[in-house]
Amino acid sequence: AAQLKFGGKLSRRDKSNDSEIWVYDDFDDLTLADFQAGRVDYGLGRFGPGISASGIEGLIGGFDAGEFYDEEQSRINDFRMREDIDAAYVMNTLDLDRWRFIVGMRYEGTDFSAKGTGVRDGVFETISSSRRYDHWLPGLHARYQLSPDTQLRAAWTNSVVRPTFGQLAPGFVIEGDEAEFGNPNLKPLESVNYDLGIEHYMGRAGAVSAFLFYKDIDNFIYNTDLAGTGQWAGYSEALSYENGSSASLYGIELAYSQKFDWLPAPWNGLLLGANATFSRSDADIEGQGAKRGIDLPNHSDTVGNLMVGWENDRFNMRLAANYKSEYLAEVSSVDDGDHDLYADEQLFVDFKAGYFITPNLQLTFEALNLTDEAYFVYTGRQRYNAQYEEYGPTYKLGLTLTHF
Repeated sequence: AAQLKFGGKLSRRDKSNDSEIWVYDDFDDLTLADFQAGRVDYGLGRFGPGISASGIEGLIGGFDAGEFYDEEQSRINDFRMREDIDAAYVMNTLDLDRWRFIVGMRYEGTDFSAKGTGVRDGVFETISSSRRYDHWLPGLHARYQLSPDTQLRAAWTNSVVRPTFGQLAPGFVIEGDEAEFGNPNLKPLESVNYDLGIEHYMGRAGAVSAFLFYKDIDNFIYNTDLAGTGQWAGYSEALSYENGSSASLYGIELAYSQKFDWLPAPWNGLLLGANATFSRSDADIEGQGAKRGIDLPNHSDTVGNLMVGWENDRFNMRLAANYKSEYLAEVSSVDDGDHDLYADEQLFVDFKAGYFITPNLQLTFEALNLTDEAYFVYTGRQRYNAQYEEYGPTYKLGLTLTHF
């Protein structure tokens, strides 16, 4: 048996930003004690007194805002970007005995344009950029049914990931030998992907799987200091985003899920799920006549999730622990790996529950980050703190109405 499918999609995205920024400074004649609060609960050690929000609000409320308006910061954060994507695909599914093959092709054409404002030594400049690029993305999937409950899967696919609007922002600030800017000329990440795995279904509501994967990546994106390279050769600092040359990512993904609906009540509502991914990455960056290898930016080698839950027709709840290992957050420069920034490992514990008041009205409750996990970035080694942020738990209460 065979089945042919085809289709298309048009995407039109506009993003504009209009910022108004005021900067309050030069308060040397003020008494610091008037704006102090209690001591900060700082996870890395004694921090001292915090800032009184009410004291700062009272101070600012008495100022003439016009005297503190920052035209430079306001204008460089104003931009308009447009991304138009025309896409089409065709695929054919073929069943042969225990085999199923899916072969297809996807086309994506992208038009991107950006307009913004930069400032160079106090002088404003209007900048604009536009690009057009096309991608042909073939794919082949195969499935072999070993038994009614077990199957092998293999796939060869091609994918593209476009830069974010934040990375493409056209504004810049250049003061003396220091610069900071987005990069509207970034290329999209392109990846050739290979997957091979096995799935086994257990009973009425359980499954276990294991998959090997390998990704061959071009044009990955990272944020870095470009000082000393190209047009920034004479600068001491030039912070922006850049495309890396090539990278590879490989590993194994394991997953398990089970609903114990055969157990006697109330245990028949019990749910258990777990998954973990163990991977390695290798990437290359070039510049200043040098080249070095790094980890793939923003990628954790180990990611895991463990979920315990319970549900019936009226009530459901989930308690989940989500872990990700450390990852490379920012590249210093090609010749300075000692100052790369790494985000430390994190373990989040979340709780979610829902109750159907009526078949169409559900009361929901979420408690996120119950362990008050911090965001900690360090330079080279964990003892060298670069950034430390705490957010605390988040609680959400809501009503969901569905009516179809």
